[in-house]
Amino acid sequence: MHVFRTSQGVDDRLGAVKTAEDALKLAIEFEKDSVIFFLSMQDATDDNKGKELIGQLVKEEQEHLRKLTVKLRDLKKK
Repeated sequence: MHVFRTSQGVDDRLGAVKTAEDALKLAIEFEKDSVIFFLSMQDATDDNKGKELIGQLVKEEQEHLRKLTVKLRDLKKK
């Protein structure tokens, strides 16, 4: 999940991707932004169930981030 103000932001970012490494770096950036977004949403809600659900989303995004980081590290070893 990533939030852009306009679709132009998406087009610009994707247009800059030329290699698998570029794609992984962009995906990692998106995942980091998603974690920050969800943490701010979690902080903004007073509902305990909402906090719990958002916390699960944060964990999922962190796992995506971990997997992408491993893939990038492995790619750089080649």
